[in-house]
Amino acid sequence: MSRSTLAAFALAAALLTTTLSAQTFLQEDWSTGVGTVPPAGWSITLSGSSPAPWSWNNPGNRTFDSGFTAPFAICDTDTLGSSTAGQSILESPSFNASGTTLLNLTFQHNFFALQSPGDFAQVEVWDGSMWNVIVNYTANSGYGMPNPDTTIGQMFDVTTAAGGSANSRLRFNYNYGWDFWWAVDNVKIEQPSPIDMAMVSIDSPVDNPNGCLPPTGLQTVTVTVENQGSAAVLNGSLIQMDYQVNGGPATTEFLVLAADLLPGAQTQFTFAAQANLPAPGPNSLTVTVLLAGDADPIDDSITQNYTGGAGAGLITLPYLENFDGAPAQNSTVPPMGWSQDTTDATGADSDWYMHTGNTSSSNTGPIQGDHTSGSGYYAYVEDSSGTHAMVNLISPCFDLSLNVNPIAQFWLFSFNGNPSGPTVGENFMSVDVIAYPGGAVTMDAFGPQGDLGYGTQAAAQWAQQTVNLAPFAGQVVQLRFRGRSDNSGSPTFYHDQCIDDVSVFEPTPTVGQASRPGMAAFDINGALNANNATVSSGLGGPYFASVTQGGAFDMSFDGAPNQPITVVYGSLNPVSATYPGGVGQFDIGGPGVDPQGIPLNIGVFVDAIAWASAPVGFPIDAMFFTGAGGTLAINFTFPNFGIPSGSVLTTFQSAITDTVAPFVYISNAIEVTVN
Repeated sequence: MSRSTLAAFALAAALLTTTLSAQTFLQEDWSTGVGTVPPAGWSITLSGSSPAPWSWNNPGNRTFDSGFTAPFAICDTDTLGSSTAGQSILESPSFNASGTTLLNLTFQHNFFALQSPGDFAQVEVWDGSMWNVIVNYTANSGYGMPNPDTTIGQMFDVTTAAGGSANSRLRFNYNYGWDFWWAVDNVKIEQPSPIDMAMVSIDSPVDNPNGCLPPTGLQTVTVTVENQGSAAVLNGSLIQMDYQVNGGPATTEFLVLAADLLPGAQTQFTFAAQANLPAPGPNSLTVTVLLAGDADPIDDSITQNYTGGAGAGLITLPYLENFDGAPAQNSTVPPMGWSQDTTDATGADSDWYMHTGNTSSSNTGPIQGDHTSGSGYYAYVEDSSGTHAMVNLISPCFDLSLNVNPIAQFWLFSFNGNPSGPTVGENFMSVDVIAYPGGAVTMDAFGPQGDLGYGTQAAAQWAQQTVNLAPFAGQVVQLRFRGRSDNSGSPTFYHDQCIDDVSVFEPTPTVGQASRPGMAAFDINGALNANNATVSSGLGGPYFASVTQGGAFDMSFDGAPNQPITVVYGSLNPVSATYPGGVGQFDIGGPGVDPQGIPLNIGVFVDAIAWASAPVGFPIDAMFFTGAGGTLAINFTFPNFGIPSGSVLTTFQSAITDTVAPFVYISNAIEVTVN
């Protein structure tokens, strides 16, 4: 071959390389953005009564998936409150689009809007004389699709919009009232090479973003590839597809196109050979697409790590979370190990908020503050916007392999202040249990619980709730707190639901009779048992309460509607005192048990006023009675008897009759100490 021929060949090769390579005109990952100062060459234009600036410090602490890397550009109008209104424009430096035959714009974004009339988020390109709208977002994009924190990759042909201008520009134009945010990252304008096959996504296996255990064992690998070149990849083309587990040897198969793959088109491919992900993980899976002539290898491979979700680190009992580590008021960032569900509701009020003080909606939240201290944080689901079947907050992963009778407890504030009635605009709270391996969901392990029936917000209290986890002993579990809002009626924002002080533990064994909510539950002054559990927990007793001389003595009963109640009192002797017939254990009694099974040395507590007015003989009508709802509250001031402080007054226990059955149900016992 002659020297001139070699030179000509070299020139042709160089021209071919130039032709096949992508040419980048604008690229920005915002790595040099600081606070409200954009990278060099970019500018911000603000207008309106209360404009929100573009910023790179994430003022609302928004969380997004791996499509974004900090810093990213965000215009967060919600951080400025309800008075926010205006226009905020983020504009690029100029670029030379002259002589281009194909110009593509790509970026990732997350747009969360209240969809107020006239509000929009527009992407526009300047052609030297006018701004041309590329896309106009008026509804949520990214937010809730399917993950509230998902970023959506966008690609547009902007060749015509740029108009071959030597002074073309790009801008993100956000016009808003009181909206939420528009976030943008990884902006690029380029002339693609003719041949460019890109790996877009690993569609399976999927790492559970909320789960405990990552996928392991044999897994089907399915991927999506895209023709990002300017030329079609023709029918019958052979495209090499590889995957690697944990960086090991590649498994190679081939995609044979059954039709032309046009520029911008995608196709899915499933490997015949399954990938073996070693247990227990973590594992990584790298997939690669290879096509002869592809001059842009940077987009050929992607890697997915399989580590489980936010709560993947296993926790042994006991466990307590009081939410006081929240980063800020109304933050949607839950405590470490907790996660917002990425597959539940979308739109406004589709996440849980970390909050202190009363909730933002009128007549709904705890005016006394959080349960822990009154000044800390709690988690709540807002009832202001939307009707959502599921707004889920998911706990860390609890290892119950060493437990026999584990339980979960939490404090719930649930008051519906809707003046139209407690069933209108009602929120309901449930707790579901997710068990691993497998991720099987047990719905309504607790609940659904609506309004707790206090009548007024001032009277409403935090109430302890219990979830029995004994059926899941030996497994790994998560708790899913599921809010369900029903925004019927008007107004619709009167029933926020709040939780605090979530504990998971193996209760200390007790020998006393358990409370039986709905059958025979008995409380005095908020009594607690050895596990610090309230009567409503349904756990075994005995329970313990205190009373102050001259202070309140509040008794409450829960059983069948309109049934007589007998209250007995005596000394505490839960071990020796039993009652025949399978109705359960008496906690009170003297040193022994009489032949009939009734403990010795006990008395009957009756209504003295009704007793005095009753006819001669045992006045059955002098006993207490549950109301139509099956409950009764008796409240009086405890007299000052001069009893030494710390003395045990006595032990009380109730028997509630069900005359329909008929049965007598024995409640828990409560030992009362005088302060």
